[in-house]
Amino acid sequence: MHHVKNKIIVFVLVWWISNVLSFPEVYFSPDDNVRSKLITLIRQEQDSIKMAVYLITDKGIVEELGKAKERGVEVEVVADVLSVDKNWGKVLLLKEYDIPVYVYDGGSQSIMHNKFFIFTKNKDDKKLLWTGSYNPTQKADRYNRENVIIEDNESMITAFEHEFNRLKKISRRVHHRAKHTQEEPATQDQIRRWKKYVELTVTELIDCLNKILW
Repeated sequence: MHHVKNKIIVFVLVWWISNVLSFPEVYFSPDDNVRSKLITLIRQEQDSIKMAVYLITDKGIVEELGKAKERGVEVEVVADVLSVDKNWGKVLLLKEYDIPVYVYDGGSQSIMHNKFFIFTKNKDDKKLLWTGSYNPTQKADRYNRENVIIEDNESMITAFEHEFNRLKKISRRVHHRAKHTQEEPATQDQIRRWKKYVELTVTELIDCLNKILW
């Protein structure tokens, strides 16, 4: 009887360690192959993915999100207007998979600088939050010093879900357009983007000069 009791205790401890203590997971690029871990989560998602990113230039990640959509996973994306730049941003490629894309344009003083994914039925059927400094870009994966935290804490995930919904409300949805009508909106976004960063740079330069002179 005592032997059986010990086996039960060991089983409970093993289960608790593997299920309760498995999160959070912490990774750093470029050392921990962060991109492959993100792709794994996208591929094993069974229900929905909500993504809010400042910039996405990694076509492979876009394609993985498209494949998820094709197998029945609901995918929604909020991105900064920078990602709409047709020369290097890839967010508009998501429209080819009928993925809803919402673009945040805060003018000259505000950018959408979040980088998070919410997976609602993933590893062990858990809700998971992916967040940190990592943008889905080749540079972030290969060169930049970035961090990622994967968390299953329900209260944290709920808070990020509320923020995602708030971002959707203050962003504009990009509707599908024929190829010959896509150029004008992209050019307008590019002009706004450069204007925004020029204004920010000038403001920072003035502040710096004021500190030096005064």
